Amino acid sequence: MTPGRRPLVAVTGRLVALGRVERWHEPALASPTYYSEAVIRAGGTAAVLFPDLSLVDGDGASRLLSSFDGLVVTG
Repeated sequence: MTPGRRPLVAVTGRLVALGRVERWHEPALASPTYYSEAVIRAGGTAAVLFPDLSLVDGDGASRLLSSFDGLVVTG
């Protein structure tokens, strides 16, 4: 982490199917706000991750997560 930069913390998101939320016309990505709020209260910057199954095999997940200073797994 670069000195003076707020830690960048990944927060896992989940897919919200089309029709689950009234008046939304597209599927969506969601994460309960209290997870991101906790990261911010602790001095970090939260980024919600799209669940990407293509990262399960190989080292894709490791490469992606190496961009972050921390990880919050919701649920």
